[in-house]
Amino acid sequence: MATEYQAQLLNECAKGNHDVETKYGTCGIITAVLLFPIGLICLFTDRKKKCARCGVPL
Repeated sequence: MATEYQAQLLNECAKGNHDVETKYGTCGIITAVLLFPIGLICLFTDRKKKCARCGVPL
């Protein structure tokens, strides 16, 4: 039963319906705090998006 559920989730990823998860880098966060508001540019460039289900970088 659990394998069927996991297969359904991976089928959604195969269709292109990824569950996007965004993580911001440490350097971007520190720069955003110290050099606000210009540091926000660094924050938004220092991010990584990946699928929470299958782990594929987006």
